[in-house]
Amino acid sequence: MTPRRLVPYIATTFLVLAICSTTTLAQFPPAPKPLEPKVPQGVGGCMINKPCAEVAPDIIKKALGPSPLESNLRQLT
Repeated sequence: MTPRRLVPYIATTFLVLAICSTTTLAQFPPAPKPLEPKVPQGVGGCMINKPCAEVAPDIIKKALGPSPLESNLRQLT
């Protein structure tokens, strides 16, 4: 092929690469700013103003209490 015939192929290749790179970059979420403090959001955010000694018994009771895991496992298998 002569160099004149290659020009449309090269231009098309660069155009396709430009379109692909802009569409893939548009899909990434914005990067978090590293120096901003992370604030808990939603209902699961932790805002406890009690000492660990007061909170620990409740957490242990909930962890050792009844759980739906066994019934879920039986139902799923």
